[in-house]
Amino acid sequence: MYPHHFEWLHKNIATGQLFFADVLLSPMLLAGENLIQVTIRDITQKKLVAEQTQLSARVFTSTNGNIIIANAKHVIVNVNPAFCQLTGYSYDEVIGKNPNILNSGKQGSGFYQSMWKVLDEKGYWQGELWNRKKVVKYMQSYFLFHH
Repeated sequence: MYPHHFEWLHKNIATGQLFFADVLLSPMLLAGENLIQVTIRDITQKKLVAEQTQLSARVFTSTNGNIIIANAKHVIVNVNPAFCQLTGYSYDEVIGKNPNILNSGKQGSGFYQSMWKVLDEKGYWQGELWNRKKVVKYMQSYFLFHH
């Protein structure tokens, strides 16, 4: 016999609450008797986080607005498909770059300093920017930056 591992919707006898459980059934020999050790872990929170992550990913990929995710050093780590479609830049062309590659020159450095300050303080910034497209010289777009 070998260990069996599976997920199960379990009911807490004491509270009556349902929870997602990770169950491990392990054979063991104790004092000459074959026994099965049952290990149950509550993975409800892990499942909820996974569902939320999948939902966020669907929103990220299906939204029509530009989304740029940059790290704390202001380096692009991800963009959504709408960004690529609207700007003409491919994913590979912008990953690892500073968002200033899109700078059209129509907004002054004070605007960008303010934008990055808000982004650093709140973790996001959203608003309209005049940016440089890859093919067409300029475009005005609504952006959402995250890090």
